[in-house]
Amino acid sequence: MLIIIGRRWWDRRKGNTYHSTTIYRKLPAGPWTLVARRAFEYGHGDQYLTTACELLQEAGLWPNSGKKMPSGLSEDEYALLMTLRDDRSDLFTTVSDVARKGDL
Repeated sequence: MLIIIGRRWWDRRKGNTYHSTTIYRKLPAGPWTLVARRAFEYGHGDQYLTTACELLQEAGLWPNSGKKMPSGLSEDEYALLMTLRDDRSDLFTTVSDVARKGDL
């Protein structure tokens, strides 16, 4: 079971949005363990899910075929998004908007 936690922060001075992504994993008879974290990344909206896909691939927990769709989206990221949409039995996400950069 995996939990993806996203946090977004909007820099009012520069007008940019940043996010952090944290992923935890729970094995059947074990505690929750940190898989990966990226603390400060440029991107808005659901960009934290793109970061999550990259982190899962780096950890060897998600396939990395390197194939792109005509839209430019990675086939692997698309598969992650469809899994999140269709089968939430082992993969959960949560996202929140935070007021301060330090809360990322």
